[in-house]
Amino acid sequence: MDKETKELLKRTLTMTDDKLLLKFAKSYAAKDQAFAEAIIEKFLPVENAVDYEKMVKDCFLHRKKGGARRYGSSLDWTVIRKDIKRVLKQLNYLNHQQDGTTAAEGALLLLETLADEFESDCVYEDYNYQNSNYGNEEALDIVCDVLLNDNHVDRDKKLGMVQRLQQLAKHTVYRSYLSCGIDGVINKAQQHLLSPEDLLKEIDKKIQMAKYSSDKAHYVKWKVNVLYELDRNDEAEKVITQYLDLEDISAMRYDQMVADGRYDEAKALCKSKLSKNSDNRSDVQSWHERLFSLGRRTDDKETVLESARWFFAHGNVSQKDKKDYFHLCHESIGEDQWPAYRDKMFQEGKAGNVSIDTVFELYQEEQLFDRMFLYLKKLSDAVPYYSYDPYQNVGGERLVFFSRYAHFLTDAQRTDMVNAFTESIRKFSRYANTRDRYAQVAKALHLLSQSCEMGRQKARLLAAQILRENPNKPAYKEEINSYEY
Repeated sequence: MDKETKELLKRTLTMTDDKLLLKFAKSYAAKDQAFAEAIIEKFLPVENAVDYEKMVKDCFLHRKKGGARRYGSSLDWTVIRKDIKRVLKQLNYLNHQQDGTTAAEGALLLLETLADEFESDCVYEDYNYQNSNYGNEEALDIVCDVLLNDNHVDRDKKLGMVQRLQQLAKHTVYRSYLSCGIDGVINKAQQHLLSPEDLLKEIDKKIQMAKYSSDKAHYVKWKVNVLYELDRNDEAEKVITQYLDLEDISAMRYDQMVADGRYDEAKALCKSKLSKNSDNRSDVQSWHERLFSLGRRTDDKETVLESARWFFAHGNVSQKDKKDYFHLCHESIGEDQWPAYRDKMFQEGKAGNVSIDTVFELYQEEQLFDRMFLYLKKLSDAVPYYSYDPYQNVGGERLVFFSRYAHFLTDAQRTDMVNAFTESIRKFSRYANTRDRYAQVAKALHLLSQSCEMGRQKARLLAAQILRENPNKPAYKEEINSYEY
């Protein structure tokens, strides 16, 4: 090849898309036997002759040109990821050709090298590594397939691979950045490779080393299931009893009791857990859900009421559900006892998460209008306050709910509230100096006018007074006149 042709070829290859080159090579090889054989000889991995160490090492030689930094030039991860993809194709091919040892060893080395290079370099990268595929998941899939399915790789080699995976699982990169389920592969491999006794010993180690209760519960469940599979039921029951402080394990015991029809024991377990988990609302709710379900199943009204009352006052459920629990309690309690029981529910609900809307709706249903008035007096009257309405207003929550429920109050109560709101709006209107503030005043007047006849009259008079006092504020006039009073 002469120099000119060589230069033209170099330029052409540089400018040509990889996919187009691959398509051309396939097409040309189909016509030229020698060309096809040359490609096969050059690129086809040969069993027992693949230098996977060099393949992996070469992936991480690419560095960015220029842009020197304090720690030297950074790795060019765009090119590296392409090389990793190519190596993974070759490793997959070897795996399919029953050379699982080379495939798994190459994949493990890739995972190890990737972790080390990523840790030392990617802290300084300016792109989002979370959205990039580094091939770690694909490499782990190769190792997993060999460990579980390749009968040509002896057990000792596989156990050695598991030990390398255990070291990788501790690596910061796979813990914090490029997670790919290494722990899960280790667990599957150990269950597949170890004898029952050795497996139980490994699980015990995992239980002792678990930092989080969720991880510990996972391994305890695993141990219990292994024991059940070995028909060592008494040992499995002892393990469950030993770890009943873990939520998932106590839930397992509950499920066993219900499945066996041991409902009284299941109720006792629920109540025991509720007495111990008072500081964790999520756990408390889970056990109240179980207790409520048991009460329904066994027609135990007292149990149903206990949980329904808790759900109303404290449960993380919809406000519609809270009203349903309230109604359920009403249906179950005698009319003579209901007022006292209802009052306790409302008192408990104030410390929970019953919405103001729900409280007012239930006050209306129960015709507790004096309490409605007292509740109104306690609501926020901040100026301004972003209310449940889509606009700001100067009356806060109190004015919003007064405009909805004023017709349930006595004349004296309405007069008291209307006078207070009128004075509050008048004071705020004097300091209004922006269009947003003008809109707040106008919205407050509108809400006041919707409350009752006296409120409508007061709002109309106050609106006229504000316009007289601000003749040179056309925006003020425009906002106020956007409503009818």
